[in-house]
Amino acid sequence: MNHIDNNIIHSSSFNEKTQNYNLVKDDPKEFLSQEKVNRKNNSDDTIVKEAYKSAIFVSYYTPMTYEYSQFIEKIKQRSQDIFNYTYAEDEEVPYPAANLYEAMYGFALSLNLSLSNNTDIHDGETIAHRLWGNQYQTVTGNITLNSNGDRQQGYKFEQIGDDDNFTLTVVGYYFSVDGQFTENDEDPIKWISSGPPKDHPPCGFYGEYCAKGLSQQSIIQIITGCFIAVVVLIICLSIIIQKVVARKIKTKESESIWRIKKSELSITERSMWSMSRVSIRSDPSQETVDNRVTKTAYHKGSLVSIRSYTKMHSDKMPNSKELRQMRELDHNNIVKTVGFVIDPPELLYVSEFCSKGSLMDILENEDINLDWDFKYCLMWDILEGLDYLSRSSLRYHGNLKSSNCLVDGRFVLKLGDYGPREWLKYKDKSDREIVDKVKIDTIPPFRPIFDPSLCPQKLQTIIASCWVSNPFERPLLKDVSKAINSITGSKLKAKNLLDNLLKRMELYANNLEGIVEERTTKYLHEKQRAENLLYRLLPQSIAHQIQVQGTADPESFDNVTILFTDIVQFTTLSAESSPMQIIDMLNTLYSGFDEIINEYDVYKVETIGDAYMCVSGLPQRNTYHYFEVSKMIMSIMRYLSTYEIKHKPGRKLQMRAGVHSGSCVAGVIGVKMPRYCLFGDTVNTAARMESSGEASKIQISGATAALLKTDPLYTVLPRGEILVKGKGIMMTYWLEWETNI
Repeated sequence: MNHIDNNIIHSSSFNEKTQNYNLVKDDPKEFLSQEKVNRKNNSDDTIVKEAYKSAIFVSYYTPMTYEYSQFIEKIKQRSQDIFNYTYAEDEEVPYPAANLYEAMYGFALSLNLSLSNNTDIHDGETIAHRLWGNQYQTVTGNITLNSNGDRQQGYKFEQIGDDDNFTLTVVGYYFSVDGQFTENDEDPIKWISSGPPKDHPPCGFYGEYCAKGLSQQSIIQIITGCFIAVVVLIICLSIIIQKVVARKIKTKESESIWRIKKSELSITERSMWSMSRVSIRSDPSQETVDNRVTKTAYHKGSLVSIRSYTKMHSDKMPNSKELRQMRELDHNNIVKTVGFVIDPPELLYVSEFCSKGSLMDILENEDINLDWDFKYCLMWDILEGLDYLSRSSLRYHGNLKSSNCLVDGRFVLKLGDYGPREWLKYKDKSDREIVDKVKIDTIPPFRPIFDPSLCPQKLQTIIASCWVSNPFERPLLKDVSKAINSITGSKLKAKNLLDNLLKRMELYANNLEGIVEERTTKYLHEKQRAENLLYRLLPQSIAHQIQVQGTADPESFDNVTILFTDIVQFTTLSAESSPMQIIDMLNTLYSGFDEIINEYDVYKVETIGDAYMCVSGLPQRNTYHYFEVSKMIMSIMRYLSTYEIKHKPGRKLQMRAGVHSGSCVAGVIGVKMPRYCLFGDTVNTAARMESSGEASKIQISGATAALLKTDPLYTVLPRGEILVKGKGIMMTYWLEWETNI
């Protein structure tokens, strides 16, 4: 048993130095000591101490017996002998060391009992149950295990004392063997209140300690009160509901004139174009001619325009009277208001759609040459619209400019954006700076500048009178109408709308033929440019096939010859050069290659960095593809031998080249950026011929060498068998390019 004791002490000491303990649970003194160090010279020490007064620290009861003190001394001695660890003079051995000793001691005791009773010592359950419900003596005193194998442990309770050093004072003990708590009479527990907290709330956790149910009188009072409250509530609600319903009916009748539900709109989106541009296009979806966009929708089968006011506040809603007045406006020169969608924060103004754009579109369109007859027609439309507004309930326009003078499908000018007035305040007023300059009374006043030679003298006089700074000196609307009428006569102011339309169509048609011819010439020019670009990206036969049928079918070719080239030490050269120098070098180098290719029946597939790929025998089939590629690469090698790097004078470029002949499949890959690509083992083998080659040499496969040997003008030297990645051992050859052919 002494042997077991020594091992327990050794393991206890080791475990004590390697395991982290919870300071509050296992060693409250150490915790408070650490807390004191952390808060040294801190003005909040008093607050912390006051907070900790409510804490009771519970820890294991440490025996004060001679046996336990000897046990502690033995642990300290063994720790120094075995682990070379020396305890400080005031350092305590953690109590869990004794727990570990007791556990091992109990196991050894149970094992000895099993051996003496001839019980199987490998039966762990029997060994564990042997000490249950028994007592035995150890260094810490009597050990008692209950029928469940739980140890009956002793605990001590401590509180912080009244001194300034956070000293713990024992206030009581508890031993689970008898279930009794013994309070220290000299230092009892200091409760925050008058005594310990209650075991349960006054009415219990579930209300079990309070009386249940109500008296009959209380029930009658509650029912009576509820009944009276319900009656009063019903009466009040009846009065309120009647008024609300009546008001809603009245409002609904008024709003039905102008209000539109969003579900009644089928919203679309289209460009707002000028009238000349829309007339010459057969398919508007094929061309974008103007950046201005207006939202449109279908309402009851008619196309309408929609304007959204997203910056409006809910307290800035226009009154129903103004909306109804706008809806009731009806004139040929006023944009018809269809209605309003009011569903904050979404506010939509729905109006008649004018398909030909605005007056600003017409004036800015250089393709339209307006003569004065046409201009006077537009003036009359504006004057008619303003005259109608001045006699309506709105009284004035207040936002007149060329962008809201719209032209409909019958070429009639209509005034728009005349309300709602509250909503117009939240429009993007990009011309606000011009308006402010006009309002400032400067000398001379800020006014538009135009060439007098482009305007009749009588019209200049009318314009000048309208620009007078004093508003009382400006002519009235009827005076302006009379002045315009005196200039144009009655022939342009036709009462019949059809006559006006026919006149305007006649003026517009004068420019149409020249515009169509000009656009046709531009179209043919752009078409030719697009075809030339397509022929550079794809073989001409493939490009033609795409133009005719929209796609190009992939093809299989039985006999082609493919070439790959690569610049030797290109990475090193790139590191020594700037990106612009590398791009300039490759551009001049490959431009020379391209000129050489034009002399042979060879198609350049692509260039990737310093790699160059060509093929002969496709897409136009031939039987001499190996000759064409061989002659071409020999010419390139001779060209490269004389090529000098512009930014590296005296330095020569070297290149590897690989050639292989065989079958492959070719086709166009992609739609947005189409590429004519080759696929098959022949492509891979040609690439391996290049990568396994040597600088300034042309390595060809056995298949290509066999074809070239039929012509004595080509010098083919065997290189020998080499290991080719993905192919294994291959017999390859060198094509002598210095030979003149």
